[in-house]
Amino acid sequence: MRWLGQILRFLLLLSSRVVLISAVLGGAAAAWGYYGYQRIGCHPMFSSANIECGTVQVMSAEHSLAMVRVLAPYQQQLRDNPTELMLYGGIALLWAVVIELAFGVFAIMRRRRTKRDLFKGATNVKAEESTGQS
Repeated sequence: MRWLGQILRFLLLLSSRVVLISAVLGGAAAAWGYYGYQRIGCHPMFSSANIECGTVQVMSAEHSLAMVRVLAPYQQQLRDNPTELMLYGGIALLWAVVIELAFGVFAIMRRRRTKRDLFKGATNVKAEESTGQS
């Protein structure tokens, strides 16, 4: 029965970390896409000769356009259901944080209990040595 708990713990932590990592990566991708959208004039398709653009601006504009191509098929669903999208995303993120915090608290409690038990064992051995009992 102990192995079932270990598997459940592993799956909960794995799903929690996947959600948290994807949230961070999604936020970074959104920021990069927004940066590229602001510099869409640097895209080779839209640029003019009088705009000075570096390679980072050109690359971010190209990536921004690529993100739009990926999200375009889902545009109608994203427009129709923004509340549900934010609600489900927020719930998943909150649940992942709660799982991480709960397992962190359990780990701290387990470490303290083992330290306390180790200390009790050491004091019991010293008490037995001082009284001469074995």
